[in-house]
Amino acid sequence: MNMFLFGALNLILSNAYAANVFTVSSMTASSGETVTIDVDLTNDDPVQIMQFDLVYPEDELSFIGCQQGVYGLPLGTFTCQPQSSGEVLVIMMTSDLFNNPQTIEQGSGTIVSFDFEVSYDAQSGPHDLSLSGVVLSGGYSSTGYAEFDFTVTDGTLTISEPDIDGDGFIPPLDCDDGNPDINPDAEEIWYDGTDQNCDSYDDYDQDGDGFVATVHAGLSTDGVEGSGMLPDGDCNDEDSGSYPNAPDVWYDGVDSDCDGRDDYDQDEDGYVSQEYFGLATENVDGSGFLPGGDCADLDPDRNPGVEEILDDGIDQNCDGVDQVSDFAGDDILDEENDLEEEEVVKEAGCAHQDSHKEGGLIWLSFFGAAILWFRRR
Repeated sequence: MNMFLFGALNLILSNAYAANVFTVSSMTASSGETVTIDVDLTNDDPVQIMQFDLVYPEDELSFIGCQQGVYGLPLGTFTCQPQSSGEVLVIMMTSDLFNNPQTIEQGSGTIVSFDFEVSYDAQSGPHDLSLSGVVLSGGYSSTGYAEFDFTVTDGTLTISEPDIDGDGFIPPLDCDDGNPDINPDAEEIWYDGTDQNCDSYDDYDQDGDGFVATVHAGLSTDGVEGSGMLPDGDCNDEDSGSYPNAPDVWYDGVDSDCDGRDDYDQDEDGYVSQEYFGLATENVDGSGFLPGGDCADLDPDRNPGVEEILDDGIDQNCDGVDQVSDFAGDDILDEENDLEEEEVVKEAGCAHQDSHKEGGLIWLSFFGAAILWFRRR
């Protein structure tokens, strides 16, 4: 470090560096748009670049005509003529977006702006922006800069595809940039074969369960790759829980697995329990009209329409009783006959036996009288 006195100005000179910092006001742009780049020159003030410790007259001074090797001073010591008229900092910005480097000049303040229009033939994707050629105007030569390192900062500007249809969206968000009615904000119209809102859903699978209705089998959706290949058989495309082979809960009124069966006739015998009589099944046309009275909905051989089998202990026809045959096989009695009916039958049997006994005694009396009559003769 060297110190020397120049008039009333004390200067301290040392090796140093300065950083050029810039930001891009919009990090994305489309072809034909104007981009503004703001460059922060706080660290690039001409005085700060030279790294002089100013005692007087503060920051109003800038330096021109620095020269080396003044008589009487050690080599490597710089003498700079102070000048009160501010110098201009010139920064060159380069990019593959420019045909020629663009010049940014600092007149006053520390923030300057640089505007340029993105050409229509600019390729989409990232483009590097670099600051270079940092110089001071006013006849500065490279003399005096040998001991200074200048650090520049790079930035990236991303050029996107132009919005051809003017709907405010560009690819890839806009899945059809030639149609202003197709964009992420558009209202979806289901089953017309077009993905209006660009959500990449198959237009025939509204509930997103991976199945389409049979009537829509094989139909593809414009703008959706792989559409038209989903399996069919969906019986309710507004319910993601209803599709072929989905778990089905019986008696909840919904045909979840789309097998077309009445949800209240599990054994498929054509009858439903009396408590479910008249209840329809969602997704099954014509349901809700099966007759009731089924007393065992897990056994297709038990319902009001089957013939009762005697003496098997099972109520096949669901009439509430199990029918059995009597000891002679002539009459049909029910197991639910109460004791009084059995007693009546027993009493009737006893009366029938007594009448036979009384008839036999009468015949014996007649027979004895006849024998006595013959003896008397």
